[in-house]
Amino acid sequence: MTSAIAFQYWGMQKVNNSKLKIFQTKRSALRGLRALWQLRGI
Repeated sequence: MTSAIAFQYWGMQKVNNSKLKIFQTKRSALRGLRALWQLRGI
């Protein structure tokens, strides 16, 4: 029983970590695009 709960918790952590990574890459990609946009504007 406890192992099932631990496994569920571990799975949730993995999902949260991947969501966080995707969010961070999206943010960095947006930042890169913004920087490129500013360079083009000059």
